[in-house]
Amino acid sequence: MKLKKNDNIYSSVIKLKKMAQVIVIDGIISAGKTSLIEECLVPILTARGYRITVVKEPVDKWKESGSLTQFYKDPSRRAYQFQTRAFHDRIRECQEQYRKHFSNTDIFLLERSIYTDLLFMKMLLDSNTIDETEFRDYKDLWQMWEELMPFIPTLFVYLKHDVEIAT
Repeated sequence: MKLKKNDNIYSSVIKLKKMAQVIVIDGIISAGKTSLIEECLVPILTARGYRITVVKEPVDKWKESGSLTQFYKDPSRRAYQFQTRAFHDRIRECQEQYRKHFSNTDIFLLERSIYTDLLFMKMLLDSNTIDETEFRDYKDLWQMWEELMPFIPTLFVYLKHDVEIAT
């Protein structure tokens, strides 16, 4: 059986072959995620001919809006609100970068991911910063919004760093 260009199987196989790899670089604050991406991975991968798109964590957006400061000042009151905002902004940034660069990118490098967001909320629950209701509500939103992600990570790299050195 020969496949024609307009057959669904043919187009699905072609689409799969064209999909970019998605590498998530994760770690605690000041672990060196940005440095690893900008000073090591991008130069090495581009030198090998890969077309790279970096999806940065939108920290500047959170600083400018004041939501990060509010979270740090009153975590118990602002944790749910901030993490919902952070999750929204991360998905939006991924969507925008994907839309702009999907046709000319071999590897997307993500500074953190939506999976980090969910783990952070679990940590906030375990430390009693948020309650069960907030976690359940966030998880419901997370499961729905996860479907909006334009790609699925193919590799996770976690930078394990001494907390005393990172701060």
